[in-house]
Amino acid sequence: MKRQDKVEILQVKKMPTSGCIKAVASIRIGSIEIRGIKIIHDNKDNEYVTMPQRGYNNKYYTVVFCHDPELLEEIERVILMAWKSPEKVQSI
Repeated sequence: MKRQDKVEILQVKKMPTSGCIKAVASIRIGSIEIRGIKIIHDNKDNEYVTMPQRGYNNKYYTVVFCHDPELLEEIERVILMAWKSPEKVQSI
């Protein structure tokens, strides 16, 4: 699948707490903007990205789905690369 639209970082905001959610990112792909993507650091020293979720009745539901594994991998790669670049990260 050819993809003309690149994943553009709009914002990466570092969370002020010491929990597993390290930052929240916003991206743009073409004319679509996605906000609330979380950068997670688990207790096994892994970092990964989760798409935005909303809570309802003590359960959380993903609200943005990507059914293209290549695009999802690119989104994660670009966000984690921005997270590791201090000049691109803002504090909340």
